Amino acid sequence: MEIKNDIFRQYDMRGVYPEGINEYVAYAVGISIISHLRLKKPKVLVTYDARKSSRPLMRALVYGLTEAGANVVCGGLSTTPMHMFLVAKYKYDLGIMVTASHNPAQFNGFKINVKGARPFYGEKLQAFGEVLMKKNIEYPAEAVQALQIQEKSYLSAYVDFIIKHLPRGISKKKVVIDPSHGVAGMVLKEVAKRKRLTNWIFVADTIDGDFSVHGPNPLMSDAFSKFRAAVRKYKADFGVIFDVDADRVFFLLSGYKEYVPSSVAGFLMARTYVKQIPHSKILYEVRAGTLLRDELLNIDARPTLVHVGHPYFKDGIRNEKAPFGFELSGHYYFKEFFSVDSGIFAFTKFLGAFVKEKHEFKKELLVFAKKPHSPEINYVVKDKEAAMKQVEAVFGVGNKVSHFDGLSIEAKDFYINIRPSGTEDLIRLNVEAKNKHMLRSIIKQIEKVISGS
Repeated sequence: MEIKNDIFRQYDMRGVYPEGINEYVAYAVGISIISHLRLKKPKVLVTYDARKSSRPLMRALVYGLTEAGANVVCGGLSTTPMHMFLVAKYKYDLGIMVTASHNPAQFNGFKINVKGARPFYGEKLQAFGEVLMKKNIEYPAEAVQALQIQEKSYLSAYVDFIIKHLPRGISKKKVVIDPSHGVAGMVLKEVAKRKRLTNWIFVADTIDGDFSVHGPNPLMSDAFSKFRAAVRKYKADFGVIFDVDADRVFFLLSGYKEYVPSSVAGFLMARTYVKQIPHSKILYEVRAGTLLRDELLNIDARPTLVHVGHPYFKDGIRNEKAPFGFELSGHYYFKEFFSVDSGIFAFTKFLGAFVKEKHEFKKELLVFAKKPHSPEINYVVKDKEAAMKQVEAVFGVGNKVSHFDGLSIEAKDFYINIRPSGTEDLIRLNVEAKNKHMLRSIIKQIEKVISGS
């Protein structure tokens, strides 16, 4: 059987099941990764998400790992953050989770972490892909099908950790929780049961690989509209929605028509850390613009830029000794969560900030609305470097220019960031401006420059 090159992404393996990702690929990964990483009789954790294809893939993966000499523990259903928590806490040599994150139901894949829950990605993952594609591996279908697997439940230990970090005074806050049919629902239901949190209302909470209420991505209109309707129906103080593997999270305040921007949610969480440890480093990224940086400086934080992408933030938390960092994509990273991201842990921090500073939330939304910020806009461009040079030539004169993680141009009244895709003929644009009219004008000007490059 053939292993396709396009399943090896920047941060994980991912493709449509069974055309790209299938049991053969899972077995090939399992039987090859141990020797590739030069591990000797390693302790390996395997978990999987809610998709229908995840359990068959897990079975083939476990068989391959076992044949390769690994001591494999199957931790069963999991969120991605829970998986990384377990790899780090219980000192596994390797962890592989079967998941396609927020991709549609027909997708699946593998996220690989080495010791300490450090991601296996980028050039290292591509090199592993080259090795796999050259191998001629025979798939033992009957033996895989006959494999008996006893799963070890870590749910209680994980819930213990979450409860330990729950803020006080939350029992009277009514919260709608939407796990997008993922395992976050199983985790938070157990938290609610133990703490008798009867004001937590769950929707789209059955573990369902068909995603019968809505799909796995909270940013899709179908998911958002149904979630917003639930927040309104139950008259909740706010709602929280996770993508299916719960590494991303979004919040909706009662009466609002849009999610709380991740810049605002992250700022509110950052403030709790800075109050505990003044002058703390807070990690953020180039897409965020100048307003977030300035607001962080105003609360005596040390805003520290990190490249976009979860491996860079995880390394940044460790290397910069920062307690917290966040991306505009809904990822929040915590030193106290083994320096990785967690949607559920972010929920506990947002909930704590809401209990203590509810009156500040609307104020901060108004502050961050002072400078309108575009969504990320993708443009198809063959010569990405030439297009970026043209934008710099037009907008960079007399302004502050940085080439950290793409091209950033900071002027008195606007901020531009352009990042080239590493795998496609795309550039990604983010713009911040002093008003909406200027925002639209700058975007139009950039589009003209790009189209002529």
